[in-house]
Amino acid sequence: MKLIQWFSFLFLIGMAGSSMGCAMMRHESKVGVTDGRLQPCPPYPRCVSSQSEDPAKFIEPLAYDGNTSAAMSRLKTILDGMKNSRLIREDSHYLHYEFRTSFWKFTDDVEIYADELAKQIHFRSSSRIGYYDFKTNRKRIEAIQRQF
Repeated sequence: MKLIQWFSFLFLIGMAGSSMGCAMMRHESKVGVTDGRLQPCPPYPRCVSSQSEDPAKFIEPLAYDGNTSAAMSRLKTILDGMKNSRLIREDSHYLHYEFRTSFWKFTDDVEIYADELAKQIHFRSSSRIGYYDFKTNRKRIEAIQRQF
């Protein structure tokens, strides 16, 4: 019985330390488009953006044919069908979704911006807390691109 209590104690200490570390890496959710650009990624490896100049955070934008409203509608259908997604803001050229992890309830912001002149869809996906995301944001954007 004492062994179980000891492991429980160590688990709680580890969780408290982990939570404190995540809290120290918390940042305000800076989202939106300014002059045709999504917000830059934070300096931690928990974000990808098709407008990033950092090769580690860069992900290819998606080219599209046809009109922008059809492309955005298709993307909205894809994101609405993804697990734990919630639409926060929508306009003719921009989508902002939140994704929440099932167990820990961590929140990631996913943004999509359609550059109508270039016929490109730009993406930004970033975790709000923590240092590293185990490439969750990259995998999410790649999945969206494959489904498109």
